Amino acid sequence: MNRLPVTIVISALNEGKSLAETINSIGATTDLPQEIVVVDDGSIDGCCDELPNNVNTSPMNIVLVTQKRLGISGARNVGASIAKQPFLVFLDAHCLVHSGWLASLVDVIETGQQNIVGPAVRDRNEPDYIGCGARLVGRELRYEWNPVQNKYPTEIGIIPGGCMALSRELFENIGGFDTMRHYGFEDVEFSLRAWRLGTRLLGVPASRIEHWFRTCQPFEVPYASFTYNAIRTAVLHLTGERLKDTLHALSRHPDFMPQMIDLLSGDIFTKKSVNDHRACRDIQEYFAAFG
Repeated sequence: MNRLPVTIVISALNEGKSLAETINSIGATTDLPQEIVVVDDGSIDGCCDELPNNVNTSPMNIVLVTQKRLGISGARNVGASIAKQPFLVFLDAHCLVHSGWLASLVDVIETGQQNIVGPAVRDRNEPDYIGCGARLVGRELRYEWNPVQNKYPTEIGIIPGGCMALSRELFENIGGFDTMRHYGFEDVEFSLRAWRLGTRLLGVPASRIEHWFRTCQPFEVPYASFTYNAIRTAVLHLTGERLKDTLHALSRHPDFMPQMIDLLSGDIFTKKSVNDHRACRDIQEYFAAFG
């Protein structure tokens, strides 16, 4: 049994039995993390209440943090802040992992400390479909999964947030997840910011997990928050006609104007200035490579 210098951060909100299933699948593999940090982001279904009793905790150190709801970005940042290991894996609370998944990710990170990596992901509802990394499509910053084309690590445009891994040092240098609301676009914004800072985003087909892509979330996701996060991501990273086209597409949402006003009244200009000052790659190059 291989104990790897990894902290797995799992944010949980009304996950039911899925959280225990996810942790048990980790414990059943041959490549275990040193610790798992579970951040209970305001659950009301008791999914974390019996955590030490309903999972196989013997081979792993499990740390539980309970808090009022911050949203997935805030919960992950809290988990990362108390992680003790040099490598971080952010994993959704409704995944099943297989032996070799974690070692394969760590191996690729260790080839370059400026790497963020993600596994090949099988849809638990459609087992025949497997994607590895994603690319942006359309004008509203949505993404679609890339098909698995070979067995080697491949540069990709988006590391989907269901599972992403990187060194803790790199995570801190990038600045953690942005202050998104509730749920949505945190992985897109993080991927764009990381790429602009010179980070390589890599899909690792040798690492395989299964993810439950839910059609209905077990918690409230105000659509206004989703719109706010999309606008925030666009303003932080896009320029010129691409920014204009994206905002025009988003303006069709009925809550666009109040969310735009709210955004412009906050920290967006300070954040954008910092991002632009630190960036070493132009966003136009990104879309030339992955658009």
